[in-house]
Amino acid sequence: AWVCGVQRTSAQALLDRYQAEVKPVAPARTVKDTRGRAIRFPVRSGEGDPSLADPRRAHGTGRLDGGITFRTPGVTVQAVDLE
Repeated sequence: AWVCGVQRTSAQALLDRYQAEVKPVAPARTVKDTRGRAIRFPVRSGEGDPSLADPRRAHGTGRLDGGITFRTPGVTVQAVDLE
C-alpha cells in the first residue's frame, strides 16, 4: 500500500518564494500524474479503514517508510519515520 502527498500550485508558489526544494527520502519516491508532482510513501504498517471509494471517510493509524527533505539556501530539514 502507498500514501501519496500531492504538491498543490499554492504550495509550489511558497516553495519558490523561499527558494526551497522538496525531495523524498528512500524508499519514498517522486511521482507525476495529472494533478502534478507528488511524493509516494510505502505504508509499513497500519490499521483502520482506507476508504478508497471515499477518501474523506478514511481513518486509522499507520507508519510510513522513507521520509521527506526540505532544503532552503539556509537550512535543511528532514522528517523520517512518519507515523
